[in-house]
Amino acid sequence: MKSPLAIPWKVVLLAFVVVVIITGVELYLRPAKVWPELNYTETIDGSVGKLVGDVQRPMVQARKVPVVIICHGLTGWRSENHNMAVNDSLLAHGYATVRFDFNGHGESEGKFSEMSIENELEDLHRIYDYVAGLKWVDKRRIAVAGHSQGGFVAGVFAGDMGRRKVKCAVLLAPAACIHVDAVNNIFFDAPASYEDLADSAFYWGRWFGKDYFRAAREIKVFERTGAYDGPVLIVQGDADMPNLLRDSRLYPNYIKDCKYVELPGLTHCFPENYALPASLSLEFIQQNL
Repeated sequence: MKSPLAIPWKVVLLAFVVVVIITGVELYLRPAKVWPELNYTETIDGSVGKLVGDVQRPMVQARKVPVVIICHGLTGWRSENHNMAVNDSLLAHGYATVRFDFNGHGESEGKFSEMSIENELEDLHRIYDYVAGLKWVDKRRIAVAGHSQGGFVAGVFAGDMGRRKVKCAVLLAPAACIHVDAVNNIFFDAPASYEDLADSAFYWGRWFGKDYFRAAREIKVFERTGAYDGPVLIVQGDADMPNLLRDSRLYPNYIKDCKYVELPGLTHCFPENYALPASLSLEFIQQNL
């Protein structure tokens, strides 16, 4: 004889289904977890000392966030106007950014006279490792962007790492001419024999060590950047210095997936229109990262 308190199994099943439906609807309507906005200055070990940089994460509804590492140029620093135009555009559209001063620049340690493209590449490797180690970073969606010498470095780094580690790359007025000119014994537009260079040479109001020019000659920028198997955007002003413009135009001959854009009337750091290269960079990142 059944107990008068027994509940028919069909009723139990129906109640379970109702609970599941209600819970599902509640979870569906509940807002996704939003990462709070984050903006802090960080210090990490670089190739020859401490590197100082800024980490910025936007407020987005995602558990993992894509990141763009932005590299400044020779004698520059991480917060120059053209870098910040790219930085702020990316942040406004849901991408985190990381900007460090390379050794011998800005707030980072190291003597400028001991800086070289070689140790900037080592700096970038350490910055990348730091970024990839952040819990909120989507490690499958890390990109690099660089201006001038930073573009030279970012391109070579992407070629060394490959698309599995670097999803795409943006090179703004990349200074491949540093290598091309050095091979031809031209140093900052001044002809000189490399063998005759002193241990330190004075250019652009700065002392450069001979190791800088050795590395510039030895690092084959086109071949190493051309080894990259992912998409690359190159943005170049047509009013830039002639050697920069000349050699930027060579990149598409070496990179399989290369979009080259030449902007009329823009000089090296784009002061005529910061927004234009920034918007092109954003559009490319949105398509490829």
